[in-house]
Amino acid sequence: MSLPSSYTRVAYDLRPAKQVERRMILDAFLKLQIGGFDLRTYHYYGFGSIYFVDFILFHKLLGINKLTSIEGDLGAESRIKYNVPFNIINVEMEMSYNVIPKIREDERIIFWLDYDTKINSSILEDIANASSKMCSGSVLLATIDARQAVEDPQRNYMMLKDEIGDYIPYGASQRDFVKSNYFNTLARILFNSGLQGIAGYPDKSLMPLFKIFYKDSCPMITIGYMICDSADKRRLKKIDFAECPFVVKKMEDSLYDIHVPKLTRKERSYLDSHMPRKGKWRPGEFHLAEEDLDAYNKIYRFNPSYAELFY
Repeated sequence: MSLPSSYTRVAYDLRPAKQVERRMILDAFLKLQIGGFDLRTYHYYGFGSIYFVDFILFHKLLGINKLTSIEGDLGAESRIKYNVPFNIINVEMEMSYNVIPKIREDERIIFWLDYDTKINSSILEDIANASSKMCSGSVLLATIDARQAVEDPQRNYMMLKDEIGDYIPYGASQRDFVKSNYFNTLARILFNSGLQGIAGYPDKSLMPLFKIFYKDSCPMITIGYMICDSADKRRLKKIDFAECPFVVKKMEDSLYDIHVPKLTRKERSYLDSHMPRKGKWRPGEFHLAEEDLDAYNKIYRFNPSYAELFY
Protein backbone atom coordinates (compact mmCIF):
# COMPACT_ATOMS: atom_id res chain seq x y z
CA MET A 1 0.00 0.00 0.00
CA SER A 2 1.23 3.51 -0.76
CA LEU A 3 2.39 5.97 1.87
CA PRO A 4 -0.56 7.38 3.81
CA SER A 5 0.19 11.00 2.95
CA SER A 6 0.99 10.49 -0.73
CA TYR A 7 -2.27 11.96 -2.01
CA THR A 8 -1.40 15.23 -0.22
CA ARG A 9 1.88 15.44 -2.14
CA VAL A 10 0.87 14.36 -5.64
CA ALA A 11 -2.19 15.26 -7.73
CA TYR A 12 -2.75 11.78 -9.12
CA ASP A 13 -5.24 12.99 -11.72
CA LEU A 14 -2.77 15.51 -13.22
CA ARG A 15 0.23 13.34 -14.08
CA PRO A 16 0.48 13.18 -17.88
CA ALA A 17 2.88 10.21 -18.13
CA LYS A 18 0.84 8.20 -15.63
CA GLN A 19 -2.34 8.99 -17.49
CA VAL A 20 -0.75 7.93 -20.79
CA GLU A 21 0.17 4.65 -19.11
CA ARG A 22 -3.39 4.15 -17.85
CA ARG A 23 -4.81 4.71 -21.32
CA MET A 24 -2.29 2.37 -22.93
CA ILE A 25 -3.20 -0.35 -20.45
CA LEU A 26 -6.87 0.34 -21.12
CA ASP A 27 -6.22 -0.01 -24.88
CA ALA A 28 -4.61 -3.41 -24.31
CA PHE A 29 -7.50 -4.45 -22.07
CA LEU A 30 -9.92 -3.63 -24.89
CA LYS A 31 -7.92 -6.05 -27.06
CA LEU A 32 -8.30 -8.68 -24.34
CA GLN A 33 -12.04 -8.00 -24.37
CA ILE A 34 -12.24 -8.55 -28.12
CA GLY A 35 -10.07 -11.66 -27.79
CA GLY A 36 -12.53 -13.46 -25.54
CA PHE A 37 -11.72 -12.27 -22.02
CA ASP A 38 -14.96 -10.70 -20.79
CA LEU A 39 -13.51 -8.00 -18.54
CA ARG A 40 -17.01 -6.69 -17.77
CA THR A 41 -17.40 -9.65 -15.42
CA TYR A 42 -14.06 -9.08 -13.68
CA HIS A 43 -13.52 -7.63 -10.21
CA TYR A 44 -11.09 -4.69 -10.12
CA TYR A 45 -8.89 -4.14 -7.07
CA GLY A 46 -6.72 -1.04 -6.81
CA PHE A 47 -5.50 1.82 -4.66
CA GLY A 48 -8.05 4.54 -5.41
CA SER A 49 -6.71 7.20 -3.01
CA ILE A 50 -9.06 10.23 -3.10
CA TYR A 51 -9.00 10.49 -6.91
CA PHE A 52 -10.14 7.03 -8.15
CA VAL A 53 -8.84 7.79 -11.66
CA ASP A 54 -8.35 4.18 -12.80
CA PHE A 55 -11.67 3.17 -11.21
CA ILE A 56 -13.49 5.78 -13.31
CA LEU A 57 -11.73 4.65 -16.51
CA PHE A 58 -12.27 0.94 -15.97
CA HIS A 59 -15.92 1.32 -14.99
CA LYS A 60 -16.88 3.72 -17.78
CA LEU A 61 -14.80 2.28 -20.61
CA LEU A 62 -14.52 -1.42 -19.73
CA GLY A 63 -17.88 -1.81 -18.03
CA ILE A 64 -16.44 -3.31 -14.84
CA ASN A 65 -19.06 -3.09 -12.09
CA LYS A 66 -17.27 -4.84 -9.23
CA LEU A 67 -14.60 -2.54 -7.84
CA THR A 68 -12.67 -2.53 -4.57
CA SER A 69 -10.36 0.25 -3.40
CA ILE A 70 -7.77 -0.69 -0.79
CA GLU A 71 -6.73 2.07 1.61
CA GLY A 72 -4.43 1.75 4.60
CA ASP A 73 -4.58 5.35 5.84
CA LEU A 74 -7.31 5.34 8.48
CA GLY A 75 -6.79 9.05 9.07
CA ALA A 76 -7.98 9.78 5.53
CA GLU A 77 -11.09 7.57 5.68
CA SER A 78 -13.64 10.41 5.61
CA ARG A 79 -12.03 12.10 2.57
CA ILE A 80 -11.61 8.83 0.72
CA LYS A 81 -15.23 7.77 1.23
CA TYR A 82 -16.53 11.25 0.42
CA ASN A 83 -14.74 11.14 -2.96
CA VAL A 84 -15.99 7.70 -4.04
CA PRO A 85 -17.34 8.42 -7.55
CA PHE A 86 -19.79 5.49 -7.88
CA ASN A 87 -21.88 3.57 -5.36
CA ILE A 88 -20.57 0.26 -6.71
CA ILE A 89 -17.06 0.90 -5.33
CA ASN A 90 -16.32 -0.93 -2.11
CA VAL A 91 -13.64 0.72 0.07
CA GLU A 92 -11.55 -1.59 2.25
CA MET A 93 -9.81 0.47 4.95
CA GLU A 94 -7.04 -2.08 5.40
CA MET A 95 -3.51 -2.71 4.20
CA SER A 96 -3.18 -4.68 0.98
CA TYR A 97 -1.62 -7.68 2.75
CA ASN A 98 -4.81 -8.02 4.79
CA VAL A 99 -7.09 -7.84 1.75
CA ILE A 100 -5.20 -10.27 -0.51
CA PRO A 101 -6.15 -13.39 1.52
CA LYS A 102 -9.82 -12.47 0.97
CA ILE A 103 -9.55 -12.75 -2.82
CA ARG A 104 -12.01 -15.30 -4.20
CA GLU A 105 -10.08 -17.94 -6.07
CA ASP A 106 -13.02 -18.62 -8.42
CA GLU A 107 -13.38 -14.98 -9.51
CA ARG A 108 -11.40 -13.39 -12.34
CA ILE A 109 -9.82 -10.14 -11.23
CA ILE A 110 -7.62 -7.26 -12.30
CA PHE A 111 -5.39 -6.28 -9.39
CA TRP A 112 -3.31 -3.09 -9.68
CA LEU A 113 -0.80 -2.89 -6.85
CA ASP A 114 -0.01 0.75 -7.59
CA TYR A 115 2.65 1.63 -5.03
CA ASP A 116 4.44 4.96 -4.78
CA THR A 117 7.30 3.51 -2.71
CA LYS A 118 10.62 1.91 -3.62
CA ILE A 119 10.93 -1.84 -3.90
CA ASN A 120 10.80 -3.75 -0.61
CA SER A 121 9.93 -7.19 0.72
CA SER A 122 6.32 -6.24 1.57
CA ILE A 123 5.62 -5.26 -2.05
CA LEU A 124 7.09 -8.50 -3.38
CA GLU A 125 5.19 -10.58 -0.85
CA ASP A 126 1.96 -8.86 -1.96
CA ILE A 127 2.70 -9.71 -5.60
CA ALA A 128 3.57 -13.32 -4.78
CA ASN A 129 0.59 -13.85 -2.48
CA ALA A 130 -1.88 -12.22 -4.87
CA SER A 131 -0.56 -14.30 -7.79
CA SER A 132 -1.00 -17.50 -5.80
CA LYS A 133 -4.66 -16.63 -5.14
CA MET A 134 -5.64 -15.36 -8.60
CA CYS A 135 -7.40 -17.74 -10.96
CA SER A 136 -6.66 -18.21 -14.65
CA GLY A 137 -7.52 -15.20 -16.82
CA SER A 138 -6.77 -12.74 -14.02
CA VAL A 139 -4.36 -9.84 -14.54
CA LEU A 140 -1.90 -8.42 -12.03
CA LEU A 141 -0.22 -5.02 -12.41
CA ALA A 142 2.45 -3.66 -10.07
CA THR A 143 3.93 -0.16 -10.04
CA ILE A 144 6.88 0.99 -7.93
CA ASP A 145 9.12 4.01 -7.43
CA ALA A 146 12.23 3.07 -9.42
CA ARG A 147 14.74 5.37 -7.75
CA GLN A 148 17.89 3.76 -6.39
CA ALA A 149 18.37 3.73 -2.63
CA VAL A 150 22.01 4.78 -3.19
CA GLU A 151 23.95 5.52 -6.39
CA ASP A 152 26.85 3.18 -5.66
CA PRO A 153 25.90 -0.14 -7.37
CA GLN A 154 27.74 -2.33 -4.87
CA ARG A 155 26.03 -0.73 -1.87
CA ASN A 156 22.69 -0.77 -3.69
CA TYR A 157 23.09 -4.46 -4.50
CA MET A 158 24.01 -5.36 -0.93
CA MET A 159 21.15 -3.31 0.55
CA LEU A 160 18.59 -4.94 -1.74
CA LYS A 161 20.09 -8.38 -1.16
CA ASP A 162 19.54 -7.89 2.57
CA GLU A 163 15.99 -6.59 2.05
CA ILE A 164 14.66 -8.82 -0.75
CA GLY A 165 17.30 -11.52 -1.20
CA ASP A 166 14.85 -14.35 -1.86
CA TYR A 167 13.32 -12.47 -4.80
CA ILE A 168 16.52 -11.47 -6.62
CA PRO A 169 16.69 -13.60 -9.81
CA TYR A 170 19.21 -16.42 -9.90
CA GLY A 171 22.50 -15.30 -11.43
CA ALA A 172 21.98 -11.59 -10.74
CA SER A 173 25.17 -9.73 -9.88
CA GLN A 174 26.39 -6.27 -8.95
CA ARG A 175 26.48 -5.41 -12.67
CA ASP A 176 22.68 -5.65 -12.79
CA PHE A 177 22.45 -2.83 -10.25
CA VAL A 178 24.43 -0.17 -12.10
CA LYS A 179 22.29 2.76 -13.20
CA SER A 180 22.01 1.68 -16.86
CA ASN A 181 20.66 -1.77 -15.91
CA TYR A 182 18.77 -0.94 -12.74
CA PHE A 183 15.28 -0.37 -14.16
CA ASN A 184 15.32 -3.66 -16.07
CA THR A 185 16.61 -5.43 -12.97
CA LEU A 186 13.71 -4.07 -10.92
CA ALA A 187 11.25 -5.31 -13.54
CA ARG A 188 12.87 -8.77 -13.44
CA ILE A 189 12.53 -8.84 -9.65
CA LEU A 190 8.84 -7.90 -9.85
CA PHE A 191 8.15 -10.60 -12.44
CA ASN A 192 10.19 -13.07 -10.38
CA SER A 193 8.01 -12.48 -7.32
CA GLY A 194 4.98 -13.39 -9.42
CA LEU A 195 6.68 -16.56 -10.60
CA GLN A 196 7.45 -17.49 -7.01
CA GLY A 197 3.80 -16.97 -6.15
CA ILE A 198 2.62 -19.56 -8.68
CA ALA A 199 5.52 -21.98 -8.15
CA GLY A 200 3.33 -24.46 -6.27
CA TYR A 201 0.60 -24.47 -8.93
CA PRO A 202 1.69 -26.54 -11.96
CA ASP A 203 -1.51 -25.67 -13.83
CA LYS A 204 -0.69 -21.94 -13.74
CA SER A 205 1.71 -19.99 -15.93
CA LEU A 206 2.58 -16.31 -16.01
CA MET A 207 2.19 -14.51 -19.36
CA PRO A 208 3.81 -11.03 -19.46
CA LEU A 209 1.78 -8.11 -20.80
CA PHE A 210 3.43 -4.87 -19.66
CA LYS A 211 6.91 -3.63 -18.81
CA ILE A 212 6.66 0.15 -18.75
CA PHE A 213 8.89 3.00 -17.60
CA TYR A 214 7.55 6.52 -17.10
CA LYS A 215 8.48 9.64 -15.21
CA ASP A 216 6.40 12.54 -13.97
CA SER A 217 8.14 13.67 -10.79
CA CYS A 218 10.25 10.53 -10.28
CA PRO A 219 11.01 7.37 -12.31
CA MET A 220 8.37 4.65 -12.04
CA ILE A 221 8.09 1.11 -13.38
CA THR A 222 4.93 -0.89 -14.06
CA ILE A 223 4.89 -4.57 -14.89
CA GLY A 224 1.83 -6.62 -15.71
CA TYR A 225 0.96 -10.20 -16.54
CA MET A 226 -1.92 -12.62 -16.88
CA ILE A 227 -2.21 -15.80 -14.85
CA CYS A 228 -3.07 -18.55 -17.36
CA ASP A 229 -4.02 -22.18 -17.56
CA SER A 230 -3.36 -23.92 -20.88
CA ALA A 231 -6.67 -22.80 -22.45
CA ASP A 232 -6.27 -19.13 -21.51
CA LYS A 233 -2.65 -19.22 -22.64
CA ARG A 234 -3.76 -20.33 -26.10
CA ARG A 235 -6.51 -17.69 -26.15
CA LEU A 236 -4.09 -14.93 -25.14
CA LYS A 237 -1.52 -15.93 -27.77
CA LYS A 238 -4.13 -15.55 -30.52
CA ILE A 239 -4.78 -11.87 -29.70
CA ASP A 240 -3.21 -9.40 -32.13
CA PHE A 241 -1.42 -6.70 -30.15
CA ALA A 242 0.27 -5.21 -33.24
CA GLU A 243 -1.35 -1.83 -32.53
CA CYS A 244 -0.12 -1.97 -28.91
CA PRO A 245 3.70 -1.77 -29.08
CA PHE A 246 3.74 -1.28 -25.31
CA VAL A 247 2.57 -4.89 -24.80
CA VAL A 248 5.46 -7.29 -24.24
CA LYS A 249 5.61 -10.96 -25.20
CA LYS A 250 8.33 -12.08 -22.80
CA MET A 251 9.95 -10.84 -19.60
CA GLU A 252 13.26 -10.22 -21.36
CA ASP A 253 11.74 -7.57 -23.66
CA SER A 254 12.94 -4.00 -23.16
CA LEU A 255 11.05 -1.55 -20.99
CA TYR A 256 8.61 0.59 -22.95
CA ASP A 257 9.61 4.19 -22.24
CA ILE A 258 6.74 6.70 -22.02
CA HIS A 259 8.07 10.18 -22.75
CA VAL A 260 5.56 13.04 -22.82
CA PRO A 261 7.05 16.11 -24.53
CA LYS A 262 6.26 19.49 -23.01
CA LEU A 263 4.11 21.25 -25.62
CA THR A 264 1.72 24.18 -25.73
CA ARG A 265 -1.92 23.57 -26.59
CA LYS A 266 -1.37 25.21 -29.99
CA GLU A 267 1.64 23.00 -30.73
CA ARG A 268 -0.29 19.89 -29.75
CA SER A 269 -3.21 20.83 -31.98
CA TYR A 270 -0.87 21.32 -34.92
CA LEU A 271 0.97 18.06 -34.31
CA ASP A 272 -2.29 16.13 -33.89
CA SER A 273 -3.40 17.26 -37.34
CA HIS A 274 -0.31 15.51 -38.77
CA MET A 275 -0.54 12.32 -36.72
CA PRO A 276 0.20 9.51 -37.19
CA ARG A 277 3.52 10.74 -38.50
CA LYS A 278 4.37 9.79 -42.07
CA GLY A 279 7.99 9.08 -42.84
CA LYS A 280 10.34 11.82 -41.65
CA TRP A 281 7.68 14.56 -41.49
CA ARG A 282 8.65 17.53 -39.33
CA PRO A 283 6.71 20.66 -38.31
CA GLY A 284 7.65 23.61 -40.48
CA GLU A 285 6.29 26.33 -38.18
CA PHE A 286 8.46 25.61 -35.13
CA HIS A 287 11.44 23.49 -34.12
CA LEU A 288 10.92 20.28 -32.20
CA ALA A 289 13.68 17.83 -31.34
CA GLU A 290 13.49 14.52 -33.21
CA GLU A 291 13.34 12.69 -29.87
CA ASP A 292 10.25 14.68 -28.82
CA LEU A 293 8.58 14.30 -32.21
CA ASP A 294 9.10 10.54 -32.22
CA ALA A 295 7.85 10.30 -28.63
CA TYR A 296 4.72 12.30 -29.39
CA ASN A 297 3.93 10.09 -32.38
CA LYS A 298 3.90 7.13 -29.99
CA ILE A 299 1.69 8.67 -27.30
CA TYR A 300 -0.60 11.21 -29.00
CA ARG A 301 -3.62 8.87 -28.90
CA PHE A 302 -3.27 8.49 -25.14
CA ASN A 303 -2.10 11.97 -24.15
CA PRO A 304 -4.54 13.72 -21.76
CA SER A 305 -5.70 17.30 -22.26
CA TYR A 306 -5.96 19.62 -19.27
CA ALA A 307 -7.85 22.90 -19.15
CA GLU A 308 -8.84 25.45 -16.55
CA LEU A 309 -12.58 25.72 -16.03
CA PHE A 310 -14.35 28.72 -14.54
CA TYR A 311 -17.69 28.09 -12.85
